[in-house]
Amino acid sequence: MKFVDEGIVLSLKKYSENSIILKVFTQNRGVCAGLVKESSFSKKNKYAFQIGDLIQVSWVARNESDLGTFQAEPIKSYSNLVFDSSFKSYLLQFIVNLLLGIFHEKQNEENFYNSFIEFLKLLNQENDIKIILVKYVKLELLLLEVLGIGLDFSECAISKDKNNLCYISPKTGQAVSKGVGFLYKNKLFDLPEFLIDCDVDCDKEDILQGLKITGYFLKKYLQENNEKVIKSLSFYRNKFLMF
Repeated sequence: MKFVDEGIVLSLKKYSENSIILKVFTQNRGVCAGLVKESSFSKKNKYAFQIGDLIQVSWVARNESDLGTFQAEPIKSYSNLVFDSSFKSYLLQFIVNLLLGIFHEKQNEENFYNSFIEFLKLLNQENDIKIILVKYVKLELLLLEVLGIGLDFSECAISKDKNNLCYISPKTGQAVSKGVGFLYKNKLFDLPEFLIDCDVDCDKEDILQGLKITGYFLKKYLQENNEKVIKSLSFYRNKFLMF
């Protein structure tokens, strides 16, 4: 078995004195793992083995289910500037751990992959935390959609009203209008307007509320599918939310 693909480095784990296990989020095959031997390192590609970097990988194994081995070459380093910022570093650590906790190996997620690449470019180039977090909320919304729990902000779940959408149900992930939800607002999430209309400006409280909503549904998914990663994810999320 063999394939060649490009992907983002998600993790590196020492396997032996002369090798590491590399996990990569690839464009066409999702998360893939492979053994990288020290003999395959070179001055040219050694820097590429950092979390968040884009590399080309050639994977070879006897069977599809085997660990296999990687040959890897750098395409683009997104880690250089990211790890110079504590905020960006914690955010990237959170994202890669989230993807490792959610995606099964060799599960094609090309649509999300392309959006993830665009976000990494932004994270590498942009220093405005507000701009970064607004884009990141949208990335988490896309991730929820990929997981089959997309949130619906198009109309009120009860009245079908498309105006005055002020709340979202933690049970269904559907929007609720002000008139319908006012009496039950203590049981609902406030819905920031920038999640409905991308042209609307937002402040820090709106962004934190958006992340509270997406974080709730991601945690709910993980509690049902991979609860053991929640503690480490909570650590990184709390860190980047402090900025």
